[in-house]
Amino acid sequence: MNMILPIKIRTLAAAGMLAVLATSLVNPRVHGEEGPGGDNDPLLGAIDEGKIYRKVDGHPITGKEVADVLIEKNWKTELEAYRDHVIAREESERAGIVVTDREIDDELTRQAQLIAAQVGQDPKNFNVEQMAKTLGTPLNFLRETMRDTMGIFKGLVQDAKIKAEEHLNDPKVKELMTEKLEKLTKQRSVVVDPARLSEGEAIRIGGVGHGKDRVRAYMKERLGALHRSEIVEVLDKITLQYVAARALTEVRKRKLQDEAARVAGFKDQADYEAAKPSSEQAAKYQAFIKEKESADEGKEIITREDRIFHLSYRARIIEAEQDVPSGQQVLRQQLQNQGVTEEQFINERAFTIDAIYTALARALIGMKEIRAEWDASKDKYKRREQKLAHVFVRVRDPQGQPYGPGWEVPNNPKLNEFVAKVREERFAKGKLQIDALAGPAKADFEAVAKASSDDEKSKDKGGLIGRVGAHTVLPELSVDQHIFEAAKDLKPGEVSGPVRSDYGWHLIKCLDDQETTFEEAQERIYLELLKRKRHELFDGIMKKVEQKDFF
Repeated sequence: MNMILPIKIRTLAAAGMLAVLATSLVNPRVHGEEGPGGDNDPLLGAIDEGKIYRKVDGHPITGKEVADVLIEKNWKTELEAYRDHVIAREESERAGIVVTDREIDDELTRQAQLIAAQVGQDPKNFNVEQMAKTLGTPLNFLRETMRDTMGIFKGLVQDAKIKAEEHLNDPKVKELMTEKLEKLTKQRSVVVDPARLSEGEAIRIGGVGHGKDRVRAYMKERLGALHRSEIVEVLDKITLQYVAARALTEVRKRKLQDEAARVAGFKDQADYEAAKPSSEQAAKYQAFIKEKESADEGKEIITREDRIFHLSYRARIIEAEQDVPSGQQVLRQQLQNQGVTEEQFINERAFTIDAIYTALARALIGMKEIRAEWDASKDKYKRREQKLAHVFVRVRDPQGQPYGPGWEVPNNPKLNEFVAKVREERFAKGKLQIDALAGPAKADFEAVAKASSDDEKSKDKGGLIGRVGAHTVLPELSVDQHIFEAAKDLKPGEVSGPVRSDYGWHLIKCLDDQETTFEEAQERIYLELLKRKRHELFDGIMKKVEQKDFF
């Protein structure tokens, strides 16, 4: 819950300023810091939505855009704060609770005295107005939030849960206030899922819809005063998006002109401009342009397909850089940990900006570029792989359970010593079995695999594991890296001697040996070119940008 004195979520550290509720946050300035950048990072005041804060190649960026980015960035948390505000105010009205201006002033004065000690000020000279300035929050908003907070407090007094003389900062009081607000929230049936809201609604509380404009106005007031570095960070983000979107628009325009030129009978736009097209050719050219522009009218610069592609690109980068089999799974886990859905993630501004650069890179990479990269760097993309098959003898413990890599018991060396002894005895018996199969396997490997292998998934296919190499994701066939290490020196047709893995014993046969073809390498080449082109585009575009700040 966030129903406390308004605080700036984007720069706050956990602390106990007005720790009215258990999850109170407070601005770093309360702890004696000047802000994100110290003395050289002045507090510039609240955002003026009508003011121009920066021009990028003459294009203005207004305070409204800055406020939109900040609100968007913390929308979920700020929406919770708005919810708490509405519920607290409604509950006070329902219970007939009145919080007077005098009570608010007295409590704010007490809080100012507490903060004074934290920021090294003389409590006698540190008043409520100075506290508001230190927090970078409008005084009227502090007062209204305190009204909500004290309303919950008085409700607990009315319910005989606490006594009137107890204090807001008491841990017991904070805990009870948190529980009270959580209970009220559950009773109100709060809806925040956009799919369940009407157009224009931001939240529905107790069946009543609250418009986005109303909620935004509340969030804007919560922003309060901003440090220079905070504004610059947002302006840089907006600049990135504007410049990238402009570049993508230009690239797509050139591609459209090339397509139109081909429809008109020319090689490309340059060929069209160099020639003297007939009136019929010019008409075809213009008609094609008009048709495509009409179809794209109203569409966002980044489509859903662009976003999904970029999500896939990020997953593949994770696979390449972290050496994991599924980057999609890693991404899903990260989003789950953050409490964010995939749909929310792909529509975030930071993701959108990144997706624009990926779309821009995609527009500049075709089969011609992929083939050129292969011809210039074949060794970089070639990977030696082998087609392998195995005969498997599974080793089991005395209870009949199969052994695997995780057989040791944590923090129990004596038990592990006993289990290891028994395990070795069982593997020794397995070795006798695999030795007996070695001769027949060299004569007819497929027949032995079908008749005697303990690998149910591969035995019917003559023990086929598949094509494997240094970068292969291990198949679920009770094999591990021991198998691939033993097989790497085998030539096609050769059968290994007994090989021990964590699961048992194997005989391995190399069925085929080959290097990666261009067709197999295309996807990896494309991924590498995308990654490279994105960096080149970013550096090249930003170097040419002229920008000037006005604050």
